[in-house]
Amino acid sequence: MPNASPDPLYTLRGHSGAVNTAEFVDRTLFTGSSDGEIFSWDLETFRRRHTLEGHQGKSILWIGHADETLITQGRDGTVRTWRRDGDHWKISATLLTNAKGFCQCSHSSTLIATPSEQDWKISLWDLQSQTVITSTPEPPQSPGMAMCTKLCADGSVILVGYENGSLVSFDARCGKRVATATPFAEPVMCVDFDDVHRKKGICGSVTKELCVFENLQELSERRRVAVVNDGFCSVGVRPDGKIVAKR
Repeated sequence: MPNASPDPLYTLRGHSGAVNTAEFVDRTLFTGSSDGEIFSWDLETFRRRHTLEGHQGKSILWIGHADETLITQGRDGTVRTWRRDGDHWKISATLLTNAKGFCQCSHSSTLIATPSEQDWKISLWDLQSQTVITSTPEPPQSPGMAMCTKLCADGSVILVGYENGSLVSFDARCGKRVATATPFAEPVMCVDFDDVHRKKGICGSVTKELCVFENLQELSERRRVAVVNDGFCSVGVRPDGKIVAKR
């Protein structure tokens, strides 16, 4: 039997909708909910400090940050960047992706991979110029919609998990398909890759198994890891590559 989860240190209350995403930035926690609310929480006082409004009341899918910039993705088809102005957060840029699905963004430094209006396409944007650098090409046979994506740390490779259970790596410089694998018969719901230490990745679907793979040029399966409950919505590799967390 797995060990029981530890009790929470503190419970933060205030969102009126379901919380979809969270991001730690130093001693602040940012959370986004299904009704478009974005809150920042002071983790020393456990009080809400800011309320950000920028996605027309649509669900917040993902929150990230790069240096002093906060990044939010909503189901209104936009990705917005925010900068601190005194004691307030103000929108500094808007990327119009027109994406209406629930595939979350992935970023590295000043680059961000986003879903697009065509549900199979992932676009790579430069956050500084707010322009698209490249996009994944239309596949010869439809893999269904893009369910998840991971932009590797050096910005050279984009991993995309699809509705048909396939996982594809793309050259981020030109959008060319590099390798394809089919780890699952059901949609690939989440993926992460450690391209700094162990050069291995992990992805999950709606089953009880996680698939461990390596080599972005081949996407070779290494092994399967079984868990107790069905289904995964997110998976993450710790920065040192030693621990994987799933949800």
